[in-house]
Amino acid sequence: MMGIAAVSSVHAPASAEDAKPIAYTEIGLCNEFERSEDGTELGAFASGVKYSEHKDNDVAVLVNTGGDIPRELALQVADKFQKELIADGHKAKCFRGGHDPNRNTGFLFLVNGYLVPEGLTRWLTGQDAIKELDSVSLEATLVRKAGIKGDPRYLLSAAPDARTPD
Repeated sequence: MMGIAAVSSVHAPASAEDAKPIAYTEIGLCNEFERSEDGTELGAFASGVKYSEHKDNDVAVLVNTGGDIPRELALQVADKFQKELIADGHKAKCFRGGHDPNRNTGFLFLVNGYLVPEGLTRWLTGQDAIKELDSVSLEATLVRKAGIKGDPRYLLSAAPDARTPD
C-alpha cells in the first residue's frame, strides 16, 4: 500500500538551520486546526480526536517535532502519511503539535478518536509510523464497515477520562 521509501530517511540529523525559530504557517503543512463549539481553536490532539470522530472523516495524523530531524522535514513526513492514507481511499488530515528540541520527533494516528495501534502509550518514531500505516488503513476500513463510524458510543470524546500518550 504505502510507497514511502522517500521518508525512510526520516532520521537524518537536524541542521544548525533547524535551531532557528520557524513559523509553521510559512511551511503550510498540518497547520489547520479544528474548532470547539464556541469557536475556540483546538490543539493538535483535540483537533485530531474531533476530526477523526466526525462521521465523514477517517484518520488524523499528528506530529510533534523534535531535535532529531528538521521541523520542516517532520511536517513533510506527516503530510506524506496523510497523502498515502488518502491515496488508499480514506479521508485523512495531519495536525502539528509542539516542538521540543530535547525530544525526538513523534507521530500518532487516530481513527474514530482512538489511537492506532490500540494500546499505544508513546509517540511513534518515523520508522515505526511507516510500519503502522497498513494497520491504520485497515482499522479505518474496519471501523467504517462495522458501522461504528461517528457513533457516540465508540468515540473517545465520550469517554470520561481521555488522555494523550507521553
